[in-house]
Amino acid sequence: MSWNGTVHCGHCGKSGHNKTSCPTRRKYIRENPESYDAQVYNRDQARRDAMIIKRVCSYCKQTKHNRRGCKVLKEDKDLIAKRQQTYRDEFLLAMTSAGFGIGSLVKVPRGATRSDRALESAWERGTVEMVVDIHWPNIDFTLKDTNTTNNWHARDRKIARTRIVGLFGYAGGDDSSRYDPKQNDCSLLTMAQLINILEPAFSPNEATTHEKIWTALLIGPVKTIPAPPAHVPLITSALNQDFNLMPRQRADDWEKRRTPLDGHIWSMVRKSEYEKARLEYHK
Repeated sequence: MSWNGTVHCGHCGKSGHNKTSCPTRRKYIRENPESYDAQVYNRDQARRDAMIIKRVCSYCKQTKHNRRGCKVLKEDKDLIAKRQQTYRDEFLLAMTSAGFGIGSLVKVPRGATRSDRALESAWERGTVEMVVDIHWPNIDFTLKDTNTTNNWHARDRKIARTRIVGLFGYAGGDDSSRYDPKQNDCSLLTMAQLINILEPAFSPNEATTHEKIWTALLIGPVKTIPAPPAHVPLITSALNQDFNLMPRQRADDWEKRRTPLDGHIWSMVRKSEYEKARLEYHK
């Protein structure tokens, strides 16, 4: 390769390819199978074939190919993207049905927890917030296809960014605390806070009675709900991590290999394989 990045062939001298893929050299070898070039080519080819046989894919753990050429990985990505597109449509439908989107007004409880009167104490104070942005990169089908009851990583996922436009129950003035929310402060709404508003978009029977007390209420719906921006990738970073599609540079073997098919995240991606794997798991 020259200083400007152009590949030159060591056999014919032309640019755009190297000696290994040179069409002139390959034609000469086919026509002269007993030549020195043919012997060198066959020896190199045998060495490459031996390396391919020993090669093990870091994703599917099958031999004779690597991660780049893995057909299982490619098929998984296509199926995950298909399921994600379906879920985005479902999520958008849930938003449209509820009237939740940019410009919506929500009432968020911020009271102290009191076990003897949880409902009253939750709403003793709180904020009225306007939705200013939807975090589409944080929204994927694992919020519905998996049981996130004990998965706070999912339950705390930020779904929407808001701006505080009103307060209630706070002392204000000299009696206010520096930790109290202020007018025009930015805030975030999590999955756990939106369970009541966007219930069809999340895992069924997700919230306990206590948790539903602390979820936001929609008090100002909007009529127009825009679709996700075109620049937002279909396969989110969370999906890449959960399915081990794009491991980090220094990932260990577990982070590179295919996520076991008995995991709930496969339930709507590879339904038949998932059900079979679950049966095997419970034997």
